[in-house]
Amino acid sequence: MNILSRDIMMKLDIIREADIIVGITDLYEDTSIAKVLKAVSLGLAKYFPDQKALVIKSEGKSEDDRLFCNLDIYEDRELNFIYTPFIPVHRLIIEKNIEKGNFLKGLFYASDMLNASACMILRGDLQGINPEWIEGLLTPVIKGDYDYISPVYVIHQNDGLINDNLVYPLIRSLFGTDIRYPGAGDYALSTDLARSFLEKDLWNMDIDIDTWVATTAAVEGFETGQAFLGNKYLDKFDTIKDMGQKFTKNSETLFHLMKIYREIWANCEEEKYLTNFGYHYKISPSPVCLNKDEIITEGEKSFKEYRSVIKKILSKDTFDLVEHVLSYPGDGKSFPADLWIKVLFEYISYLSLHGEDYKLSKSIVPLFFLRISSLIEDREISPDQVQNRINSECNLFIKMKDSLVKIYS
Repeated sequence: MNILSRDIMMKLDIIREADIIVGITDLYEDTSIAKVLKAVSLGLAKYFPDQKALVIKSEGKSEDDRLFCNLDIYEDRELNFIYTPFIPVHRLIIEKNIEKGNFLKGLFYASDMLNASACMILRGDLQGINPEWIEGLLTPVIKGDYDYISPVYVIHQNDGLINDNLVYPLIRSLFGTDIRYPGAGDYALSTDLARSFLEKDLWNMDIDIDTWVATTAAVEGFETGQAFLGNKYLDKFDTIKDMGQKFTKNSETLFHLMKIYREIWANCEEEKYLTNFGYHYKISPSPVCLNKDEIITEGEKSFKEYRSVIKKILSKDTFDLVEHVLSYPGDGKSFPADLWIKVLFEYISYLSLHGEDYKLSKSIVPLFFLRISSLIEDREISPDQVQNRINSECNLFIKMKDSLVKIYS
């Protein structure tokens, strides 16, 4: 069923057609979409002046809605470009607060209805965005016949820990596709790919929709690539509670996808070539500070809470190794990559037999906290050093994959 209201549908009927659909998501109450709107406006005007575009966002603060509907309130005269092309940019607000998955469903429906060439999704709290992001994500879809373009960022060693320890290595090792940031909230896709999601029975599920889109694009044979965007900086960073909730949602999403595509990942033996767009220049990432002691404390406390569940899920040898890690005091704990992979694989196997239970899924979170606490260092590490470590760990995922195939139901 279409999620769009009758009022929005009437406006889409008036617009009739569009080449580009842009959706702006994930706007927190205390953040502003000003920088994203400016980048979108200038990017469309500079790189796609002959393309008819529609920008859609969900209802937010009144000030942001005013900015959105009246872009000319900006004092920056550069934005006048948005009014001088021969083809204007339309703007719509879905006037109700809806969950992100349903927002994207509405966005995909609009893309299909208006027969767009490309659909682009951007987070509303991006602070490092510039007009070149718009060109980088959209051009391969519009001019290169690609179906899905994912971003490549330069981020700090303490950022992207869920992606680097769960989403990226699992998708790369299981499905043979090296999408560096598959769960990112900024990407572009073709209407063909968007239309395929409208036909899937996933919209009533509590999933991470961005991870689902990336995995499906890679697994179902859609033409996939990635574009270098540079430094990513958000207006707001996750709390430990946020991080735990996001890890649970991402892990449940991936475990469910593994059930759907079991025959594919169980028989995938080599990585597919992935086209990279843009010049990957050197840049220093914006710093991200994490409280290592707080993460360890939360991990230890949550482990005690879920100890009996964890013991039931893990094999005796793996559980004993985890308890050995916990026996070290404070920040002296070391949670090695091979142990983390064993934990993930045993959880995946157990949940495949016992169904998707929130308490079971949530019990892995304290182990994730203990894992990432051992990665937090006082000294700065360059992005290249971080990538080298992650590549090494991904190779270990691939090497240990046979053990998962054997124990998976």
